[in-house]
Amino acid sequence: MKPKLKRMLFHLETVVFIVLLVVFVRTVAAVRSGDEDPLAAVAQRHASNLVRRVNPEADSRAVELTALATRYALTRDSSVWHDLAVMAWKTRATNEILTRRIQWAIMDESLAEQEKQVRVCEIVTGNGPVAVMPGSAPSVLSALSSLGVNPVQIRREDGLVRFESFALLVIGRNAMSGAYRDYYQALGPVLTEYVAGGGSILILSHQGADWAFQWLPGSVLPSSRPLKDHSELVVNQADHPVLKAVNLSDIPVMQAETRSVSGTYPVTWATPVWKALAGVVDGTAGAVLAEIEHGKGRIALCQLAVDSEYGVCASASALLDNLVKYLL
Repeated sequence: MKPKLKRMLFHLETVVFIVLLVVFVRTVAAVRSGDEDPLAAVAQRHASNLVRRVNPEADSRAVELTALATRYALTRDSSVWHDLAVMAWKTRATNEILTRRIQWAIMDESLAEQEKQVRVCEIVTGNGPVAVMPGSAPSVLSALSSLGVNPVQIRREDGLVRFESFALLVIGRNAMSGAYRDYYQALGPVLTEYVAGGGSILILSHQGADWAFQWLPGSVLPSSRPLKDHSELVVNQADHPVLKAVNLSDIPVMQAETRSVSGTYPVTWATPVWKALAGVVDGTAGAVLAEIEHGKGRIALCQLAVDSEYGVCASASALLDNLVKYLL
C-alpha cells in the first residue's frame, strides 16, 4: 500500500475513533443524568435551607454534609451512609452548629451504628421524614418547624419523587386548588398507592368547592354549606388521640386573612369508609376533621385553621401537634 494512502487511512481511523469517543461520553453522561434521583436535588435544597436558617453565613461544606445526611434519611442507602461518615471525619474541624450535631452523632463511640443512623435522621428531618407538598401555604412550613419537624419541601419541578421515602406527606392549605388543581388530580393515583403501601397524608383546609378532592378514596365531596364564624361544631370521637387537649370551639373555622373570601366547606362522602372525628351542626352532616384507613396507611383531613393559628391559638397548636404525631 502506498505511504500516502496509509496516512489517509490512519487519519480517517483517528477521526472515527474521536467521534465514537465523543458519542460514548455523551451517552454515558445522558444515562447518568437520566438516572439521577430527584431526591438528590430535594435533599440539597432542604439542606441549604436548613443550614442557612441556623447560620446564614454557613459554608458549602456544611450544606454538602447536611445534604448527604438528608439523602440518607430519605433513602436509607448504605452507600450514602458510608459517604456521609467519611465526610463527617474529614470535616470534623467545622464550627457550624448543625454540622457539628451530625458529626457528633456519627463519631459518638457510645452509640451503636443503628442508633447513630436514627439520631442523624432525627437531626435533619425532625421526628420523621416529613414532606410538604407543592402549592402549600408558607404557614404550614413555619408551623411544622415550630413543632420540631424539619419538613422537606417538595416542588412541582422536582417531578415524580419517590414518596415512599417519606413517612408523612402534608398537603397544605389550599394547595390542591388554583394552579395546582390539575397537578394533584393527575398525581392522585400515585398518592393513593403511597397510602396503600403504608404512608400517611395530612390535608389541611381548602376553601370553596373547586379543588382536587376527586382522587381521594371514598368519594369525598364538599358539603352544601360553607363554614361561618358562628358555625357550631360537634365532637364525634372525644377519646380520639388527635383531640387530646383540644377545644374545637376555640379554633377559628376560617383563615384569619381570608374571612371575606369564599368560605371553607365541611366535607361529606358517598361511602362509609371515612370516620368523622368532628363535624358541624347544620343539618348537612359535614365533617371538619376526618380520617380514612386505606390499605396499610391513612389520610387525615382537617378543615380548620390550624396552620395559620399555630402558636396563637392553644387548641389549634395542640390539634396540629396531635395530627402530626398520630400520622407519624
